[in-house]
Amino acid sequence: PPLGSQMQIVLQEQQTPGGNWTVVGSPWNITLRHTHTGDYYRRDHRFTGTPEPSHALRLWCSSNASEPMPFSMYALPLPAIAEYEVVIAGLILIMVYTLIIFELIPRVLVAMVGATVALVAYSVIHKRPSLETLVTWIDYETVILLFGMMVMVQILSNTGAFEKVTLYGLVHSGGDPWKLIALLSIGVAITSAFLDNVTCMLLLVPVCIRLCGVLHLPPQPVLIATAVLSNIGGAATGVGDPPNIIIINYDGITSKGIAFPEFTLHCFLASVVCSCVALIQIRFMYRHQLAEWRVRDANPGSVERRRSSFDVEVPKDKQTHTLLKARRTQNGIVYRTQHMRLEVYKVGTSRVKDAFRNALLVHLAIFEDRIQETQSTNPRERPAQGIDMTALRGQYRIRNRVLLYQSLVVLVVVVLLFFFGSVLHLHLNLPWVALLGFMTLVILSGEEEVEHLLEHVEWGTLLFFAALFILMHALEKLSLIKWIGDQVVELIAGVEPESRTVVAIVLLLWVSGLASAFIDNIPYTAAMCPVIVQMADDLDIPLRPLVWTLALGACLGGNGTIIGASANVVTAGLSQQYGHPISFVDFFKVGFPVMIGSMITLTGWLLLLYPGFGWCMTV
Repeated sequence: PPLGSQMQIVLQEQQTPGGNWTVVGSPWNITLRHTHTGDYYRRDHRFTGTPEPSHALRLWCSSNASEPMPFSMYALPLPAIAEYEVVIAGLILIMVYTLIIFELIPRVLVAMVGATVALVAYSVIHKRPSLETLVTWIDYETVILLFGMMVMVQILSNTGAFEKVTLYGLVHSGGDPWKLIALLSIGVAITSAFLDNVTCMLLLVPVCIRLCGVLHLPPQPVLIATAVLSNIGGAATGVGDPPNIIIINYDGITSKGIAFPEFTLHCFLASVVCSCVALIQIRFMYRHQLAEWRVRDANPGSVERRRSSFDVEVPKDKQTHTLLKARRTQNGIVYRTQHMRLEVYKVGTSRVKDAFRNALLVHLAIFEDRIQETQSTNPRERPAQGIDMTALRGQYRIRNRVLLYQSLVVLVVVVLLFFFGSVLHLHLNLPWVALLGFMTLVILSGEEEVEHLLEHVEWGTLLFFAALFILMHALEKLSLIKWIGDQVVELIAGVEPESRTVVAIVLLLWVSGLASAFIDNIPYTAAMCPVIVQMADDLDIPLRPLVWTLALGACLGGNGTIIGASANVVTAGLSQQYGHPISFVDFFKVGFPVMIGSMITLTGWLLLLYPGFGWCMTV
C-alpha cells in the first residue's frame, strides 16, 4: 500500500440477534509504512472490554488505501489471568535479577531458568509457541558474530600478538595503573565507534588480563572500566552498538530521510561528552584502589603482613646488615628492616629447623637489598615500575610471524567490511562477515585440529545469549515492553503541546536508560522504534531528536548492569574463562553510577541543542 495509508480495526458486539453492533473498547489504528512489493509485517493488539458471553462479537476493518491490500487476521480469546501478565512478567524479571545478584546459580542457568518460566507463563496465558517459532526468537546474527570473532581471536592469540600489544601498553603507560586504565578505555571507546563493541571487547580482554598480570593488578576493575567506555563509544556511530544498528535500519526512520552520516554526527558529539564525564567518574571511584596500587608498587614490603604458623628464634650469627632489629613478642618474633616489618607467629609448641630459619633471614635480606636498589634508581629511568622489560621482551615475542600477518590481513578486511558493508550495499551483514573471516583464517592457518580451536570458544556465553534472547522475547510477548512504551506515550500525550518535545526527550531518555539497564537493550530498542515513530506522527513531535534520544539512552543505559549490554556479558564471560570472575555487584558499583552520570549529562546536552537551539526540530 502507499506510504502513510491507514487501517482501522474495531471490535464490535451485538447484544441481541438482528440488533445494532456497538464498538467495544478503543479502535486499533495501524499506519502502513512498507512500500516494497511483497513486504509484510505482524502486529499484535489487545482489545479490552467485558462483553457478555451470550453476545455476538465481530472485527470490523477499514482502510483509506487507494489499492487492494491483502492481510490475514487471527483472534484468540484470553483467560482472566491475562489481565495480570505485565505483573507476572515483572515478577519473572525480578526473580532473574535476584538469582544473578546473589549468584545462587551460574548466570547461564539463571537465563535458562528465567526463559523456561517465562515460556510457561506465556503458554498458559496465550498459546504455547511451536519449536520453530521459539528458535526464531534467538538472534542468531549476534551468536554467529560472537562465535566467528572468538575463533579468530584464538588464532590471533596463538601468534603472540596479544603479548606484543601488552609490551606496548606497559611502555606507554609506564606501569601506572590509572594511565593504563585511561589508555585502554580511550582506545576501546574510539575503536567501538567504528567496530562493533562486542568485537572490541573480544579483542581487548586478553590484552587487559595479560597487562594486569604483569603489573600484579586485579583485572576486574580494568575490564569493567573498558566495558563501560566501549558502550559509550559504541553509541557514537550507526555500527558501533547493536541498538544503533536496529535504529538506523528501521524502515519507519529511514523513510524520514535519517541516514548514517546525520545519525553519526549527532550521536558522536554526545558520546564524546559522555566519555569525558565517565572517565572523571571512574577516576573518582577508583581513587582508593589506585592509591593502594601505587603504595604497593613504591614499597612492596609494607603493604601486606605475611603470617606463618611457626615459632622461630633469631640466630645472631645469621643476622645480615639489613636486619636492623628483631624483637620477641608474646605471639612470636617481629623482624624490622629499613623498609619492611615482618611478623612471624607461633602456634602451639611446633618448631622450625635451623635450615628453614636461616633461609627466612637470607630472603629477608635479599628483599631489603632489592628495595634499596629500586629506590636509588631515578624514577624517570625506571621502566614500568621496576619491571624487567628486557626479560619481558624475551618472554613476550611473536611466535608465528607468517600467521600473524595472515591474521592481521583477514582481521583488517573483516573490520572494513563491518564498517563499509552497508555503505557499499554488499548485502553482507555482520555475522556473515565474521563467519567468512573465521573460515578464511582457519584455512590460511593450516589448523588441522579444529577441535582445539573450538575448545577455546566461550560456549557458556553463547548459551547465555541464546537463553537471554528467548527470555526477553517471552517478556515482550507478555506485553512488558509494550506496557513501558504505552506509559511513556500516555504521559507525553497528557502534557501541553508546546512542552511535549521537552517532556518527550527527558522521559524517553530516562525510561530508555533505566529499562536498558535491566532489560537487554536489543529487544527494547526493537520494540521502541515503532513507538517513537507513531508518537511523532500522532503527537506532532519532531522525530529526529527522539531518534538520537532513543539511541543514546539505550546504548548508555546498558552500562547499568552486567546484562544490560552485550559487551558487558562478553567481558564477564571471557574474564571468568581466564579465572577472574566479575560479579553482578562489582559491575553494578561502577556501571550504574556511570550510567546515572551519563543520563544527567545527556539530559542537559539534548535539551540545550534541540529545544534550546532548535537544531533538527522540523521533522
